[in-house]
Amino acid sequence: MVSIEAGQYLDELVQAKAWRNLWNEYRQSKARGKKIPLKTLLFKMAGEYLPLLETTVRHIRDKRRGIEENSPATQLETFSLAPGFYREAGIRRRLKEIPRHPRGGSVRSLQNRLVMHPHVPLRMEYSSIAAAAHRIEYRYPLLDTRLLEFHLAVPANLKRKNGCGRYLFRRAVEGIVPPGIQWRQDKTGSAIPGSLQRFTRDAGEIGALIARSQNTRGAYYLDLEEMMRRRDRILKMETVPVPMRRGAYLNALMLLLFFESIEGNM
Repeated sequence: MVSIEAGQYLDELVQAKAWRNLWNEYRQSKARGKKIPLKTLLFKMAGEYLPLLETTVRHIRDKRRGIEENSPATQLETFSLAPGFYREAGIRRRLKEIPRHPRGGSVRSLQNRLVMHPHVPLRMEYSSIAAAAHRIEYRYPLLDTRLLEFHLAVPANLKRKNGCGRYLFRRAVEGIVPPGIQWRQDKTGSAIPGSLQRFTRDAGEIGALIARSQNTRGAYYLDLEEMMRRRDRILKMETVPVPMRRGAYLNALMLLLFFESIEGNM
């Protein structure tokens, strides 16, 4: 089920001029360790009365950065693409041409865009293929049409309330799970349980795979030295200068395994 960030809900409160609720969200988010910057709050409020000022400030900020912070091209910097492939294929230019979702909008419109995003059927397809290899019939119950219609119809103040996202889900499990789990604000140990332990256990094999890949086509697509450095960063749980995308790293390893398997059979 699609969760929401604070941004769209705060926009709704500003548009409704629900200042008391807006201040409560700011105060509660701070108390829960998910602080919303005060300048963000003031910027949204100013934008409601001076929309031209908001547009101008955003434009100046984006020009100064050279590229928008959350654009696909910027996010690509967190992956280990080989410089030669990166330049030859014109990856940055091609990604910059991808149209972005419009800013703002309601919580419901954001969730509708996320549900209809091409990533959803793509994930279903490759998950089904991976499951079939292990003789498992793949299902995705959270995409049940009735459930999606119900969730999209639920008011935004039940999706985020008192500085807490997934509010409706949390209230639904009250008395069923411990409060510490019910109201936790992070995914540590729950998104991919045991992945770090398995990664640590297989660190030697991962290093050997990267070394062997110098002689495969994988070296054309991925920067193997960077792959090794990121392996070490994941083991040390380093999050600077950029967070480690463990899932993306595992996808890169699968690509190396793919090239090793097909070239070994040629």
